[in-house]
Amino acid sequence: PLTTTSGSKPASRNSRRRAGEAEASTRRTGTPPAWPVVATAVEPGDGADSLGCMDKPLPDPSKLLADWMEWETGATPPGKVISNLKTHGMRDLLESLVAAPGGSAAH
Repeated sequence: PLTTTSGSKPASRNSRRRAGEAEASTRRTGTPPAWPVVATAVEPGDGADSLGCMDKPLPDPSKLLADWMEWETGATPPGKVISNLKTHGMRDLLESLVAAPGGSAAH
């Protein structure tokens, strides 16, 4: 049934039914999808865990120093500074310095 929401009698029910209304609601069960459905197997390393293999840019010491200086001057909150240091490759830079000949974790 249709419901009228405007006019002199709002929300009054209209008892007239459209021709074929009952049949229309039951015919939708066999409708095929608009695109082909193909089941594919996911191989290990094909999912979100494979994103670690993406190429990362080399650490930029000038960006890292700029991030550090923003923290020292108080221009950027500590959480944002840590985020920027991680994004700009602080860990990679430190690991490469430790792994370099003559580099050491303790002096």
